[in-house]
Amino acid sequence: MTTLEKLATLTAERVWRGKRSEQSATRSAAFVVERLGAGLDVQKLTTARIAKLIAQFQEEGVANATISRRLSALSRMLTFAFEQKLISAVPAFPRVKEDAPRDSRFLTDQEEALLLRTFGALGREDMADLCICMADSGLQVGEALALTWRDVADGALNIRGSAPRTVPLTTRARAAIERRRSSAGGPFASFTHSGVTFAWNQAREKLGLAEDEGFVPRCLRHTFVVRLFEAGADPVTIKELAGHKALTYTLRYAKLLEPRPGRAIQRLERYTAGK
Repeated sequence: MTTLEKLATLTAERVWRGKRSEQSATRSAAFVVERLGAGLDVQKLTTARIAKLIAQFQEEGVANATISRRLSALSRMLTFAFEQKLISAVPAFPRVKEDAPRDSRFLTDQEEALLLRTFGALGREDMADLCICMADSGLQVGEALALTWRDVADGALNIRGSAPRTVPLTTRARAAIERRRSSAGGPFASFTHSGVTFAWNQAREKLGLAEDEGFVPRCLRHTFVVRLFEAGADPVTIKELAGHKALTYTLRYAKLLEPRPGRAIQRLERYTAGK
């Protein structure tokens, strides 16, 4: 029997090693192995199980483009397994549209306060700290869990991965990170994706938001971007802080805001007054 974990290792060694995509492909494969189970017999992986995997990722608020990358890694692993006669056929993969519309649900100040209090009531202050860091730095769940203590330096987070960037910490995010100092490896290294989803859904139920499909951990990242726009940050800076690949994507968030001509003119007034 060849396990999924073993197949990922073999594919990394024989297919991805030395290629430009090695790091990204290996990381994507690791996400897939974590969800499907390291000990899964690859011969028992079916189209139905892959569809369930996609649903899990979507439940967590993972972007369709990211899901596609992870499925691409899994597809390459299974193709390699077929070439090595480890499986008799490669299961069909459900299609995930890259351009599917994304829910850009974000939290109001009141919703965020209620969420943090709910985690406190559940005895999950650690989840409250994770939410603060995500809402104040635009981290995706995977990026937050991958942080090491080396990535926390000079009052900022040095985020690695497919969208490397440096995001200065707010005062409350810095405090949340400090409360995690006893965690080995990194602030949230002891967390798992499934554990975060479980705790989030507990809070979601308590808040009466079980039917709100947009209320997923990713909405904290949306909250970060919307708040930067609200604070008057320029789109180019927001793009860099959020790690967006294109400015057009960043500008989509501007459509979520109410026009405020009065505030704009006040800023212009302050600017011209200084000339």
